[in-house]
Amino acid sequence: MLPSFIDFLYQNAASSGVVATYSIAEFISFVALTTVIFGLVFELPLFIIILVRSRLVERDLLVHYRFHVYIGLLILSALITPPDVFSQIIIAVPLIMLFEISLVIVRFVGKPGDCSICG
Repeated sequence: MLPSFIDFLYQNAASSGVVATYSIAEFISFVALTTVIFGLVFELPLFIIILVRSRLVERDLLVHYRFHVYIGLLILSALITPPDVFSQIIIAVPLIMLFEISLVIVRFVGKPGDCSICG
């Protein structure tokens, strides 16, 4: 996703009449920050499974407040991205999909003692 994201930012700058210049330090900082953000985003299923397995949150509660979680994920993606809608959507859509995948996984893993796979 990083090459397409950089290409989008360059195209966006070029269409605005701005010449995009990057220093090596800025580019490395941007790539490192993007990698960390995407790495944390893809840990969402593990985080939700840990919350449910430790009985801090129940799956039914997550399902009931699904749309509230969506709004929270949209706000989170707005906070960790530059102020443009495209980058917010690039982060928000995978977050929402990973949340839904987490709900499916938690259905099978469930509470401690309920998992037939885990032993």
